[in-house]
Amino acid sequence: MRARRGSKATSASWLTMGTELAMLGVEVQIVIGQRMAMFMLGGPKARKEAQLMVTEKIKAAGEAAMTIAMGGKPRKVVRGYRRKVQANQRRLSKGWPATAAPLVLVTPARRRLRSNDPSIACYGDLAARATSKFTEGVRSL
Repeated sequence: MRARRGSKATSASWLTMGTELAMLGVEVQIVIGQRMAMFMLGGPKARKEAQLMVTEKIKAAGEAAMTIAMGGKPRKVVRGYRRKVQANQRRLSKGWPATAAPLVLVTPARRRLRSNDPSIACYGDLAARATSKFTEGVRSL
């Protein structure tokens, strides 16, 4: 007996789900980078962000479990995660210096970054400031 082939609608939904998962992965990496830079600089904002991050993760996992338990589709879970990640990206971008904001809002899907792109230079500045703050903290020990 031959197995039935999937319909075009099924393969299209898998393609859409794969694309959304890939975009989620890209967006998450941007937010992780923003948070790591904030944590390197330290301070009360970083402490508050760390607490908020843990709380958000627990809440999002609970919502995802409820969605699946109530018969929701995995695509709905992925869309929910993407909405939350995009909101975090917007929120974290607000506190950045004017030179850093364009870099964190650009995703590879929208535009390819070139090595001579001036928006990349802010990472070097950010890393230098974070390193100097870290060395000041070590010296004070």
